[in-house]
Amino acid sequence: RPWEMVMFVCGFPSKIAALQFEWAWQNPKKSRHVWEAAKSLRGIGRPYQLQAKVRILYEMLRLKPWAHYPLRIVQLSSRHTQFLSSCPDPPLHIDSLDG
Repeated sequence: RPWEMVMFVCGFPSKIAALQFEWAWQNPKKSRHVWEAAKSLRGIGRPYQLQAKVRILYEMLRLKPWAHYPLRIVQLSSRHTQFLSSCPDPPLHIDSLDG
């Protein structure tokens, strides 16, 4: 396969909420929730690069409506942990696990 799964987010209250999160993550410039945060993240790389995707993910976890969901981040690969150093800490109620 040309890609490797690095992490996933789970714990959404519904399938619809999970799909809305995924769409906003894949389309940060079109999402009304993510647009302002994505606009301020200059210099993180192209939107499709892993570093940019991880940074946007961690920014999204602090935005409404997702900031209040009981989410869990599962890291599947330790090879890419260097990208987390530039990310803000997730809210305290969000667990981050190594898979």
